[in-house]
Amino acid sequence: MSTSPLRPAGTLSSWAAAALRVGLWLRLQTGEGSRARKDASWSDAEGKPLEQQLGAMFDRLELVIKAAAERRGEEARRAAERRRRWEAAMAEARKQFAEQYRKDALRERIERAAEAEDIRAYVVALCNSAASADPSRREDILAWAEWAQTYANDVDPVRRCAGMPPTPQLRPDDLRRYLHGWSPWGAG
Repeated sequence: MSTSPLRPAGTLSSWAAAALRVGLWLRLQTGEGSRARKDASWSDAEGKPLEQQLGAMFDRLELVIKAAAERRGEEARRAAERRRRWEAAMAEARKQFAEQYRKDALRERIERAAEAEDIRAYVVALCNSAASADPSRREDILAWAEWAQTYANDVDPVRRCAGMPPTPQLRPDDLRRYLHGWSPWGAG
């Protein structure tokens, strides 16, 4: 014990002296709510000093530790289950996104193929009309028809033998509409 100008060596502080006069007490706060449980606090009592209650205190402490470990274990199990359900939802969302992307690509390709066929029909009609057109305009009409034919071939997915479209790189927000309330950023 160190000496102090205010307190001579070997003397107790006023707080410690008061505690000894009143008696010792121990309170175990378990985080179980605002109500104190009867077996969560112990104090010196006449005929039953605190040291005689140590067995009950340690029994209670053991129960509290066991309950806390069980709570943590249950929380970990719930978090793992939530994570598993989120991962399953993400996998399903990726699948649905890819499926919708393919459907949209198919519709676009059908539209382009139809457009290419319409352009080719126009080119045939244009070439037919070029035969009877004024000779000074014929070269311009045929040049236009040639350009239109090339364009039709360029946009025609059938002529290009377009296969399965690759699914684009996904951003988390791309999946939001398929997640049904889950966050694309994590199980949270």
